[in-house]
Amino acid sequence: MSLITMRHSIRAEQDRLDTTPSGVAMVCFWTLYRFRRPARLPQLSLHSPLGSLTLTQEDDALVALDWGWGRDQQETVLLCEARNQLNSYFDGELTRFTLPLSPVSSTPYRRRVWAALAEIPFGETRTYAELAQRAGGSARSVGQANRVNPLPILIPCHRVVAATHIGGFSMEGGLQTKRFLLSLERGSGAEVGAEPVHGDQRV
Repeated sequence: MSLITMRHSIRAEQDRLDTTPSGVAMVCFWTLYRFRRPARLPQLSLHSPLGSLTLTQEDDALVALDWGWGRDQQETVLLCEARNQLNSYFDGELTRFTLPLSPVSSTPYRRRVWAALAEIPFGETRTYAELAQRAGGSARSVGQANRVNPLPILIPCHRVVAATHIGGFSMEGGLQTKRFLLSLERGSGAEVGAEPVHGDQRV
């Protein structure tokens, strides 16, 4: 059972269930039942400017990318290729990932949002409202789909901003990480914690 996939699944289920003690208990039961597996999923970690990152694979696709160093390290062909592509991305040498993705906690609507995210060109941004026009729903529902994105960076939710400010970012490091990724893609070479690149404000 992968703690990474469990975390994303719990977050997704909390969108559907209330956060009363009984609701939280149902979330935990559902997650433990769904992700009880006879073997651990292959994982591989790498160092990055954002800290340690861990990739998780199931079958022939990547299912999660999370912060932190995974306990289990397995160099499958896919995980090694994903690590190489991420290293090239952080080195400024790669602008588009070519990896098979099968994100956990997906629903038909989230898949539409994440597909629209993947179409945002490297170095550009779109607003939540613009994503809603493509995927359906509202700007808020797009933000909720971004919040449970289990493959940040690979599915570039950092490229979505609000109409008047940078918007939110629920991954490790919060807005500092979002600013770093946007600055990296614009070639400004900013470091984590650098000043905003959009003249934005915190939310």
